[in-house]
Amino acid sequence: METLKNIVGALLFAIFINVLGFQYLFGDIEFHEPKQISVKLELPDLDPLYNIPYVEYGNPELICMAENIFYEARNQSDRGMQAVGLVTLNRVKHVRFPDTVCDVVYEPSQFSWTLYNVTIDLHNPIERKAWDKALEIAYAVLNQKVNNDLLGVTHYHATYVNPQWGKHQVAQIDDHVFFYSN
Repeated sequence: METLKNIVGALLFAIFINVLGFQYLFGDIEFHEPKQISVKLELPDLDPLYNIPYVEYGNPELICMAENIFYEARNQSDRGMQAVGLVTLNRVKHVRFPDTVCDVVYEPSQFSWTLYNVTIDLHNPIERKAWDKALEIAYAVLNQKVNNDLLGVTHYHATYVNPQWGKHQVAQIDDHVFFYSN
């Protein structure tokens, strides 16, 4: 009986490999090379660093992330808001920045909104909608529901400014330009 199971298993595996190969050769499945960015930087090995625990609603780290997304990108598209969240997360995982979302967000002089005493008016329907979206995107970013296609990107600025530190531009998303750090 065990021999029969082995034969059936081998036969099913051979059929699977043949079907997969047929689809690859004749177009039903397309395999693409990974997109490469030609920037020469010495970054730490980031893959194992991005294993973060599941973050629940109400978690202070989620609130800090949502605040940063709200104040930095509430007038941007969902993709623009995600990008701000990904940069914040990239900083948490980078050796040159603090180890928590709240410490990254409130690190002195990193995000301009933290320099002022600002509040979110949740009675204003427009701000409430933007806050809810920021909270939703913060949750998705922290729980790895968003593909981090900005891996290692730690800086951005608005398109209408030209800071001295802008180097190694990676992308422009909505009104922000994104960079690798030196």
